Amino acid sequence: MTPQQQQQAHLPIHAPLDLKDIPTIFLPSPHNRNPSFRLPWQTSAPPPPTPLNTFFLRSLASAETEIYIQTPNLTAPPVLTAILRTLHRGINIHIVTSEKLMILEQLVTAGTTTSRCISKLITRYQDLCSSQTTDLEAGRPKMGDLRIEYFTPKGQGRGEPQKSHLKCTIVDGELVILGSGNLDRASWFTNQELGVAFFDKGFAEKLRIDLEGALKGRVRRVL
Repeated sequence: MTPQQQQQAHLPIHAPLDLKDIPTIFLPSPHNRNPSFRLPWQTSAPPPPTPLNTFFLRSLASAETEIYIQTPNLTAPPVLTAILRTLHRGINIHIVTSEKLMILEQLVTAGTTTSRCISKLITRYQDLCSSQTTDLEAGRPKMGDLRIEYFTPKGQGRGEPQKSHLKCTIVDGELVILGSGNLDRASWFTNQELGVAFFDKGFAEKLRIDLEGALKGRVRRVL
């Protein structure tokens, strides 16, 4: 990309950070055999217990205040279930994903699409919110707030990014998970992926600020 294209893109190309003293964990996710076919009314197969899959689910389960998730696609059943469980504990979740990215690949590998999964997620979330009165009377925490946005380019101009392929999760403003792992079925069940967890509040805060700046004017809120 030329300097002119970088300027037109209005996205942070390089953010200098000193990561030498930040605790990190490498999270591999080796290639796995695709689970056996299951009928629509059968429960989903459990995901392979790879370090990346396990760490991600445990991070959501242990979150105390809020979670930020940015992913190209969101079709992995274990992730969608974990998101609802986390919201039910009163944790706020902000999701940025894509509405029409790699549609054919999603249909082949997951039998569904991100937009369909998001619609179902919203419906299930709203159903849970509607039953909040009973939960509150039973002493359960209030449902967390769910915010969902689709990445939308500002236009077709030269240098304007047309897709978002970042995979990033920020938990409680102090844990960051980056890497190649998407939150779709292919990444969770078959693909070989690699993630890295960073434990640093300053890094998490700077990354969140940079992302918000890069996405300004490039997201469409659906919830």
